[in-house]
Amino acid sequence: MDTYKQDLQKLRLARVSKHQWREVFNSLTRHISKKLKAQEVEGPHKTVILVGGRTQSGAHSDLALGCNALLHYQGEVVKALFRCEKEWKEGYTLEEQAIEIVDELMKEKVNEWKRHKKRWGMPKELDMETLKEEDDMAEEDSVRVAHLQMMWDAAEGEPELERYVEALDHNEKLDGVCEELNISKRQADYLRKKLIRRMNRIKEKE
Repeated sequence: MDTYKQDLQKLRLARVSKHQWREVFNSLTRHISKKLKAQEVEGPHKTVILVGGRTQSGAHSDLALGCNALLHYQGEVVKALFRCEKEWKEGYTLEEQAIEIVDELMKEKVNEWKRHKKRWGMPKELDMETLKEEDDMAEEDSVRVAHLQMMWDAAEGEPELERYVEALDHNEKLDGVCEELNISKRQADYLRKKLIRRMNRIKEKE
């Protein structure tokens, strides 16, 4: 991220109220607890912590993270934003961006844990936490493929939409889609809405 973007991001963050941050943390708490299949309980100094689920062992355990998973990931999201290590993308609410960042951080931590296990020669088949994470990632990939196929079905026969879906498959960010198709974000949003309408019509016929 260049210096200009960093300055803009810091200005945006400076305008966020305490109430907005509280809402972001509440959303992160719900999202992280669901991802880790853990329970929220009251911790020291009336803080909320997560227990059970995937916090018991493996990549998201207190031992691996150095503190409770909830406190770790909430803190890492805030640091990543204020240090401009992660971008607060245009068009995203702070809540949406925080959830996207925490998903990235959790995957990075799992990959780091896998490398650690491999380096020390720990049997992969005994690492149930990693196996669960891999199952979840495979499930997410399967859902993504099914969703992409649905988009292809909806775009069929419309060259403009077909190019849009192909660009979506190539790029994770809207800027990449616009650059590949040489269109504006407004045009991309028009194509997105058109594709959604066609997808909804297909669902209604099923």
